[in-house]
Amino acid sequence: MITVVAALSLALAGGPATRDYSCLTNGQWLTGDAEVVWEQRAGDCLPEDLRRLAEGVSTISLTRWSWASYSLTLRRDGSVVYDGFCGAARLGCHRGRLEAWRFDRLARLVTEIGYFGLDGSYESDATDQQIVVMAVSQFGCVKAVMDYGAVGPPRLWALEELVSAALDDVEWMD
Repeated sequence: MITVVAALSLALAGGPATRDYSCLTNGQWLTGDAEVVWEQRAGDCLPEDLRRLAEGVSTISLTRWSWASYSLTLRRDGSVVYDGFCGAARLGCHRGRLEAWRFDRLARLVTEIGYFGLDGSYESDATDQQIVVMAVSQFGCVKAVMDYGAVGPPRLWALEELVSAALDDVEWMD
């Protein structure tokens, strides 16, 4: 039943209904404006399934609160919105462009590390730690993950760092 629902839902989002999406399980799959919660086990997917899932990623956002704080949103269309505050190298709101291949690689990484299967938050018991919140939109569903104190899994840390590093390749419009 889970495979049928996942395949049908992905078909409605533009994916083929005949493909076997048994690599996906879902805790809750609702239609319309409701939240979709699902776990993705990338290791069980075929390469074409991973590509299809990566193509469904439309935005990747990261907000970092630390000694240099900023918010960054990358979109599939190449647009970038950045807001730097509190010690960031680039202060204020800025817009730019990112090459499509870079977004595609990040979207593929989101899929391959099983981002949608991560917990919603990872929290250190220590105080005064860095907070990083990532949000990814895939097929219209948004998953946010908060990492307080950098205690999340290494794959989350790697994604956070690569998304932040994308700032170096942005062509700023202002």
